[in-house]
Parts: sequence; structure tokens; C-alpha cells
Amino acid sequence: MPHNPDMAAIDNFGFEHKPVGWVSISEIRKGDVSVVFKVTDSNGKIEAAMKVEKLGKSAELKNLEKDVLMALRDDPNSLHLLDYCYAGPFRCTVMTMAGPDLFKISNDMQKKFSDSTILRLAIRTLMAIKSLHEHCYVHRDLEPSNIALSCTAHSRNVYLLDFGSARQFARQEGGKWILRTPRDKVPFRGSLQYCSPKMHDLEEVGRVDDLWSWLYIFIEMRTYLPWTDSTHQMKYAPRKRNLLEEVLDSDPFLKTFKPIAKLLKIYKYADRPDYRKIFEILTAKMEQMGVKWTDPMDYDVQLDRCWKASPSDEKTIVDEVAAAFHEIVVPGGQQYVLAAKINFFKFKKENKKEEKKGIHEKEKEKSTDVPSKSVEVPSNQKANKVVKGKAAQKNKKTSSTTSSASRQTPPSPVEPAAVPPVTAMAINKKPAVGVKCKM
Repeated sequence: MPHNPDMAAIDNFGFEHKPVGWVSISEIRKGDVSVVFKVTDSNGKIEAAMKVEKLGKSAELKNLEKDVLMALRDDPNSLHLLDYCYAGPFRCTVMTMAGPDLFKISNDMQKKFSDSTILRLAIRTLMAIKSLHEHCYVHRDLEPSNIALSCTAHSRNVYLLDFGSARQFARQEGGKWILRTPRDKVPFRGSLQYCSPKMHDLEEVGRVDDLWSWLYIFIEMRTYLPWTDSTHQMKYAPRKRNLLEEVLDSDPFLKTFKPIAKLLKIYKYADRPDYRKIFEILTAKMEQMGVKWTDPMDYDVQLDRCWKASPSDEKTIVDEVAAAFHEIVVPGGQQYVLAAKINFFKFKKENKKEEKKGIHEKEKEKSTDVPSKSVEVPSNQKANKVVKGKAAQKNKKTSSTTSSASRQTPPSPVEPAAVPPVTAMAINKKPAVGVKCKM
């Protein structure tokens, strides 16, 4: 019986509750608080992965998995959300299928990888991490089991999994980027082996901290991580800082990562990492070794993923990868960070209120007559105006044939342009989120 009672309930998921439209085939993986099943649609035409979580005290909390997948819905380097529903006491997130994760592959390969495979996997994983960051989220729990291959034999894509610890760090408001204010102290997130030293110190983590995890993962594909035998969480940070250079110097191939580690040490929370520079360091090593993108990977035969590539395939991959690292979306720097007292999410609402208020004020100004200027009128002109005014009133009384139009005040010489009403829905309109299953 599983130690976690929620996991015991999930084990019976397929027998107690069946979300409409999906049929469970087999269990793919089991985590600490969830299980992932391989499913098909009711017609058996679409294969997908369904993550099932037992609803508990945190049921009201935001489902980050759904939010992140929605943000990544058009990204070619990410899995896509297919469905999101509640089935009895369970929350189900259905997404496109991925292949085996790096933890499983590493065990199957007995942790023996060629330099060629490590380099290409590292670049592909860096692409996936950059894609997540460009959509304003940091992962905060990168480890081998949360990085998976494509399930398609000829695809070299690498995907990130499990966004339950992710955090939104940026957003765009009115054409301007803002970064979330770092907290003074944060709860621990991630894995002791792979998280950045800052997470051990319970400091706010940013984009660079995901890259520290990325670096540790690929060092481990070549050798062991010397801090894994630490017995206390607080001992990890100093050991990671003190032993890293020694580890990188211990192997000629790992020295390739030394300039990358030096680069990461410079970055602070708000900084944008130079993904392109890291990419260029790794591709330079590939060229030095004569490695091609279409060369077989170490695990291709074992996974029955062999395919015959053409020269055009190589060029297509080179162009695709280079383009991904040239694109810059979310900037970095302290100048983008919100002031400490401004709430990151409330700021968006306040901006909308101010924007709407400004629009209504402009409408009000346009709808009024042309404002009169204060002009000093000579006294003789004032007297003439009074006489003319009395004469006009007398004519008004004696005239019985005056039309209703003549009784109205003359229109302003400048007619205000018609302005359509602006509603909250017209500002930053978002697409529908997920599809609810019917029970």
C-alpha cells in the first residue's frame, strides 16, 4: 500500500471514475502526488498522457500545470494541453505524449553516454528551458525525470515535464515588460541534487537557477555529483560552490562547461542569461568533434528510433536550432523589477483600471462642447448683448411658427467623433482555458 493515502486513491482511479472522452491504457509514471496514464480518445485515434492528482486541501490553489501548458500552447518545443477536467475527487490534465525521460534512459544505458549524445541533449534541453522562460515561467524543479524525449522516432525534440513547482516571473503590460519582485525568503522547491545553491539558501530563484540545474544534470551524465552524499540540506550549497570547478577539471570533456559555469556565476535574479552564448560554446565543441545533428544517439537502437537522415535534414535542424537561440523575448535587468510594495498580480488589475479610467476621461472630453476661453468683454458690448437678448426673447414669444429645430441650442462648431465603448473584455482578452469533462 502506498505511503501517501492520496496515491492509494489514485491507484483505483481507473475503476472508480472515468472522464468522458478518454480511455486509460496503462500507467506511465508515478510521482509523489500524482500518476500519469497513457490514454486514448474514445475513437482510439489520439494517444495522450493524463496526469491525475487527488484533490485535497490545496484543491483551491492555482493549477500551475494547466497555466503553464496554456502559456506554451503554440510552442513547438513544448507539450500541448489537450484537455483539463475534474473526475470525481480527481483533477485530470491531458497533454500530448512524450517519450522516455532522461532518468529512465540513464538507467537503461547504465549511465554511459558518448560526448556526442550529451552535447546534443544538452542543447535540446537548453532550448526547452529557454522556451519556458520566454513564456514568463521558471521551472524550479528540473531533474532527469522531468526531461523527456519525443515519442516520435525521427524527432530529436526534448520536452520539460511537471510544472507543479513553476513560478511566473514576468509579464508584459501596456507594451512594457515587468519582472516580479524577489522575496526575501522562499520555501524550498526542487531536488536537493539538482537545485541551485540559491535555493538551498532559500533565496528567490530566477532564470539562471534553472540553468544551474541544467548544468548539474549534464555533468551527472558524464560523472557523479560529489555533493549527493550530503546529509543535510544546508550543506549542499557550499559543496556545490566549492566542488564544481574540481568536477569540471576532472574530465577533459567536462572542461567544455567551465566557461558556462563562469557565466552563470555572474547572473543575478533579474538577469537574462545569454542562452545564445551557451549554445555557441556547445556547438563549437560539436564542430571540433565533427558531430552532426543527424548522427545516431546512443539510445536509438535500444528504443528502436533509428532513421536514415539526408543532408537536407541536417540543414533543417541546424537552421531550426540556431533560430531558436537568436530570438529574444523577455528582457532582463534590475530596471524591469517591480517596486517591493507593488503586488505583481494586482499591478495588472490596477493598470487595467487606470487604462479604462483614462479612456473614459478622453471620451468625456470629446463629448463636451469646445471649451470656452475666459475673455474680458468691454462694458458697452455687454450692454448691447443685454438689449439683443431681450429683443430675442420678445421675438421668441411672438413667433408661433418657429420649428422645434429653431428652438434648440445651435450645435457646437466641432462635433466630437463617436467613440465605441471599451469594456474590460476588449483589453487583453484571453482565450478560453481548458475543456471541462462532463461526468
